Amino acid sequence: MRTVDAARLGLGLALLVRPDLPQDALATRTLGQGSGPITDSVARRVIQALGARYVVQGLAGAVLRSRWVPAADATVDLVHAASMLAVAHLVPEHRRLATTSAAAALLFVVADLRATTHVMPRVHVVGTPPRPRDLARWAAATNRQQPT
Repeated sequence: MRTVDAARLGLGLALLVRPDLPQDALATRTLGQGSGPITDSVARRVIQALGARYVVQGLAGAVLRSRWVPAADATVDLVHAASMLAVAHLVPEHRRLATTSAAAALLFVVADLRATTHVMPRVHVVGTPPRPRDLARWAAATNRQQPT
């Protein structure tokens, strides 16, 4: 499991179990000016839905081991970050939560994009012997006999 998938899964589970967690963290950072638990049931459901999405996305990233998964994860989180910035602009009472969510999504985007840069294509450098599993293809392509 990639580290970013584990982080996504952990954050998702935390948001599902404790939807007040983001508000509590923000309240302690603003010297007690926070409003305590989230009383808006719609906001609680949205936070839990985000947590569910993070859980599904984290599990899918752990199960699907394809090259396209980090790019797809980054795209989903980039769209989420853009939507949260729009919410922060349009709904002032949820600005801090939306901005925090956008920042977390952007961190996931950066982590996913870093994962895609570590996936190097398989390149055969001229002058080096091919890998054993590629010998037959190499021999056919160069009209040579396979080395023994």
